[in-house]
Amino acid sequence: MGYYHPTMTNRAGTMAHDRPSTVGGTTVLLVLTFLNSVGTSVLWNGMSFVFKHQFHYPEWKTMMVYVVTAIVYVSAASAAGPLLSRSRGRLSARGLIGIAFAFEIAPITLLPWASPETTLLVAAVTASIAGALLWPVMEAYVAGGKHGHAMRKSIGVWCIAWMSAVTLTLIAMGPLFALENIAGATVTGIVLVGAVSLLLLGLLPRHPAPHPHDAEVAPPAYKPLLDSARILLPVSYVLVSAMAAMLPYTLSALALPDTWQTPLAATWLGVRTFATGILAFTHGWHGRWGAIGIAALGLVGGFAIVSFGPTVPVVLAGLACFGLGHAIAYYAALYYAMRVGSAGVEAGGTHEALIGAGYVAGPLVAAGGVAMGGSVGMPTAVLALCVISGIPALRPFIRWRRTQALG
Repeated sequence: MGYYHPTMTNRAGTMAHDRPSTVGGTTVLLVLTFLNSVGTSVLWNGMSFVFKHQFHYPEWKTMMVYVVTAIVYVSAASAAGPLLSRSRGRLSARGLIGIAFAFEIAPITLLPWASPETTLLVAAVTASIAGALLWPVMEAYVAGGKHGHAMRKSIGVWCIAWMSAVTLTLIAMGPLFALENIAGATVTGIVLVGAVSLLLLGLLPRHPAPHPHDAEVAPPAYKPLLDSARILLPVSYVLVSAMAAMLPYTLSALALPDTWQTPLAATWLGVRTFATGILAFTHGWHGRWGAIGIAALGLVGGFAIVSFGPTVPVVLAGLACFGLGHAIAYYAALYYAMRVGSAGVEAGGTHEALIGAGYVAGPLVAAGGVAMGGSVGMPTAVLALCVISGIPALRPFIRWRRTQALG
């Protein structure tokens, strides 16, 4: 069931979702996406560097921060769609986004008096809640009223907006490590993003455009492809979260200066953005199982190279492979979810909850690996989980091939 979408007309005779999607509305959507992806980048990719360099967290402690924030993320993302459905119009999609921005701004109350460490930990939790409420709704705005090529292109442009912001933010964080209070600067940036976003929110329509009644039915192969992609997606974020927690220590071991670590770590994010741009404007990948296979190989192979690479150039090559695999995995999972799920907030909520599940499992598995085998045990444990996950990921493909053979 999708979220509640009003259909009554107001006195001006227009639909109560306020305004249809327009060029201006699309621009505001992309601007809000870019701004809030800054916070996403800080939370999931940059915060581990801050905890290591300013507060000298060991690996296991950094991983536990990721576990807590990810559990919060899963819980909030799973609630986004049902919350809108149960409100029956009393809470608009735009209103839920406003609540998300309020959570981003909330840590401002701690900046004057709390310690930098406490402030950063609270900001990590509030930013998790904000992102979990925000992104399922934004995904519905992106895909609403579209299908087929128009939906693919819209998702692609939106992905380029948020992925480029994530990349640029991690690069820009490099100079922050010359500051005494990196955490304070980081939290201030997240608060400013929330404040500016709240000022722009009124320019967004109250609700996403409804899914068109005459939309073409998703091809039969899309459902099994979605089933496989929904296993690959959380596995990809197991790898993302484990790598995010691991990279500050890996790059330090390679004697890379602190101010260069986040820019180098952004390599995979830059490759992901570039690859997504290609996917957005090409048509040969969707509906094909080979794309899912390439994504899996890029993710697992790239992670292994990053984990065991003996030099910076080798690690860079691994990051590039990982970025290519993640671009395909993320784009395919979101596109198939929106096609099969009629572009609803709940389809986006499931997508984000799966991402959160990966963020929970990654640090837990990584911490278990560290406990059992030190720095070598961590990537070994994560890669073992990937191999095990390959079994259920292959089942939809096998069932589909049998159906094709019988048909």
